[in-house]
Amino acid sequence: MKKSKKKKGGGGGGGGETKETKVNLFPKNVKATSIDEIVEVLNRPYGKPKVEVLDLTEAKLGDDGVGRIASHMQKNPKGLETLILINNQLGPRSSDRMASAVAGSRSLTTLDLSRNSLGDRGLAVLCESLLSNLTLTNLNVSSNSIGATDRGLWCIHLCNVLRTKKIQHLSIADNLIGCQDMLALVEATHSPTCNLVTLDISYNPINDEGIEGLCLAMEQGFLKTLKILKMSSVGMGPIGVRQLGKAFRC
Repeated sequence: MKKSKKKKGGGGGGGGETKETKVNLFPKNVKATSIDEIVEVLNRPYGKPKVEVLDLTEAKLGDDGVGRIASHMQKNPKGLETLILINNQLGPRSSDRMASAVAGSRSLTTLDLSRNSLGDRGLAVLCESLLSNLTLTNLNVSSNSIGATDRGLWCIHLCNVLRTKKIQHLSIADNLIGCQDMLALVEATHSPTCNLVTLDISYNPINDEGIEGLCLAMEQGFLKTLKILKMSSVGMGPIGVRQLGKAFRC
């Protein structure tokens, strides 16, 4: 287990107090039994340094493992600030288990669930829980087989999140999100409470029509907060290129 520490020093001599803020950057070959070690660290007695950043990339947690993490979060809603679960064999059931924990968290700002298999239903459940969350600003659900159902519940709920919450950084790259999905998401950005700063839609079959809708929103003065737009390999043709150029000249 790796631990990252930062020093909280005083002005005078005599050294400072060391406070642990980041833990558990587990190796990629972590064994299933390590979930016990993870939970043990998370459930430290009151007064011990709390875990704020939990990176479990490729820890092979599965639905049951993430359920145990979620159980800790429900008991400690002011604990984790960053949760990274990249490539952990998570499916729709994982979203079911995480929903209450995410909804009730009063500290979580970053959630990275990329390279899993949440699918449309999993994202719909997750986004529904986000409507009750007041802290999350960074969401990554890239590479999750999202978009198999055009404008399904996942799209409706994600649109609601964009309209009503303060998501600033969103990655939905490398999914199956098509033109109609993109147009619906663009419409959601018309809300005055949409605060997107970074949007990654790369590697989705959006095509020129979806790009045109995005560009039109930018020309009309929406997406004013957007600073970074990533859109590699989205099926852009000559029409999309022209529209994009026009939007950036506005």
